[in-house]
Amino acid sequence: MADFQIVQAPYPAFMQQTTDDIFEKLMYHTTKDNITHVFVQGKLAKEGHYATQR
Repeated sequence: MADFQIVQAPYPAFMQQTTDDIFEKLMYHTTKDNITHVFVQGKLAKEGHYATQR
């Protein structure tokens, strides 16, 4: 199973205009490098924390 780490980074562009209710759901975004960003629910998501899985 892959290791997960919590990192701090700016929101991706597609996240910048979202409303708070979106943060109640887990969100997935796969980059060109096949890195999946799992957006954490609640306060962590609002602060821009997300986990990366390689």
